[in-house]
Amino acid sequence: MNVRALILSLGLLSGSSLAYAEEQDLLVTYVQALENDPVLQQAIANQLATKQGVPIAASQLLPQASVQFYSESQNAFIFPGSVPEDINSGAGIARTHGYIASATQNLINFTTWSLIREARRLSEEADATFLANEQNLITRVANAYFNVLSAEDTLTFATAQKEALASQLNQVDQRFDVGLVAITDVYDFQAQYDAQVANEIAAINNLANAKEALQVITGLPVDELAPLKPTVPLHQPEPYDMNAWVEQAEYDNPTLAASRFAMQAAEETISTERSLLYPNLEVVGEYGTSLNGQVFDPHEGSSNGWAVAVESNLNIFSGGQIISQVRQAEYQYQSTRDAFEEQRRNTINQTRSAFRAIETAISQVKALQQAVISAESALDANEASYEVGIKTSVDVLDSISLLYQQKQNLANAKYHYVLSILALKQATGVLEVMDLIQINEWLQDLEDF
Repeated sequence: MNVRALILSLGLLSGSSLAYAEEQDLLVTYVQALENDPVLQQAIANQLATKQGVPIAASQLLPQASVQFYSESQNAFIFPGSVPEDINSGAGIARTHGYIASATQNLINFTTWSLIREARRLSEEADATFLANEQNLITRVANAYFNVLSAEDTLTFATAQKEALASQLNQVDQRFDVGLVAITDVYDFQAQYDAQVANEIAAINNLANAKEALQVITGLPVDELAPLKPTVPLHQPEPYDMNAWVEQAEYDNPTLAASRFAMQAAEETISTERSLLYPNLEVVGEYGTSLNGQVFDPHEGSSNGWAVAVESNLNIFSGGQIISQVRQAEYQYQSTRDAFEEQRRNTINQTRSAFRAIETAISQVKALQQAVISAESALDANEASYEVGIKTSVDVLDSISLLYQQKQNLANAKYHYVLSILALKQATGVLEVMDLIQINEWLQDLEDF
């Protein structure tokens, strides 16, 4: 993937420069992650490195040429009378210089062809793995983004509940001062208020941790994020057929595809190991020049020559090493085949779980919307009944706690619905940036928030 090109296209789609956007929404956060996420950068490097295996393997089919230069000197001493008269006697140095140029061309090499097929399968595995990492970045950004929003909601509700308890505590104090309630009511509200102060402190810490988790992906500090709109469109998966989604997942899921290519590469490894038992055939050519001479010999000269040969190599026996390597490759293939089956089952499970999660989230959102309305009505009724002595302070405290718990549950159900949509598309391998852009339209503008 060309990250820069994708960032530019996203900027054109949004009608602005995302790199310098003043508001941080989901799309801006994703662009930041595209530029800075170390996991994605590792995936890019790993993909490019693995794909180099194909030209490396194919290079063995091309001519191989080399040149060897050599120079040799030897000290020598020739005794008078031991050589012909025209050769000088005494001490001297004999020198030899030359070079040998050689070239080799494979004619038949079964091992090289097997290595090329294996490298191609590994290259396809790398492409599928990278696609899985691309899609995983979308879900990682979305999960971290909505975790921050959820933590902000928790803090907001914790603070609101604390303020509501403080207001109730102030009223109970006043009623106690005039003798309308017992001291136990004051203690009840004070205890709940103190506990809520502790909850608020914990919520502040959780929010900081959620922002840190998002910063790990984007590499940038997290400011205020655009929240979800109060109303989110709730739609069942289309097509509304779990089996159709499972079938597509088995075909398009990139992680499953990567596992399939890994299995095929392991199968090619068996062929590679077996090919070591087959004969190889190659053409070898050499050309060399040598210059010989010594200080006492006036007859220095040079020689050159060339040779061309067709060579064949057949491994007859290697101590059983090749047979053991073949068996090892077969066991490794069996392992990758089992890993593929495991991944296939996990993919089916993830797809079905995400499909059901969308159904559940939609039902939960609708039910919790009514639950919040009911909790608000219950709180109003309990507060009015407490004023006239029908209800106790415990009833009011329970109503306050229930109301803010239902509000928190409603917010979380909406986030769960959004993330389940992305999870289903990721499981089926069809997740793309346009899905993120669509969800980004469900966010409020910070200026309006």
